[in-house]
Amino acid sequence: MTTLSLALRRFSIRTRMNGAIVIVLGLFALVAVTAAFGGRTLSALNHDFMTHSIKELHDIGEVRSALGDVRRHEKDMVIDYESPERVQAHRVLWTKALERARASLTAIDRKSVV
Repeated sequence: MTTLSLALRRFSIRTRMNGAIVIVLGLFALVAVTAAFGGRTLSALNHDFMTHSIKELHDIGEVRSALGDVRRHEKDMVIDYESPERVQAHRVLWTKALERARASLTAIDRKSVV
């Protein structure tokens, strides 16, 4: 017989069973700690993903809205081409919408670099 089995035969059955129970409980505790750590990490990753995704969707919606305003003011300038005063008023609004679109795109670009 091997030396390990000879060494284990010196212990009573009760001692060997208690040792086996302690080892099994220790392994269960190790699995529980690993699962708790993994769950906490996964929760943090999900929270970060959802927070950033919703913010990015909002930023892209802002860009689309600003570009829609730019197109609408361009259309209004074409429609009112006979009235220079109205064209000038639409051009001022068009310039503001264009600046808003540029600012939104710059904000998105800065966030993607970081």
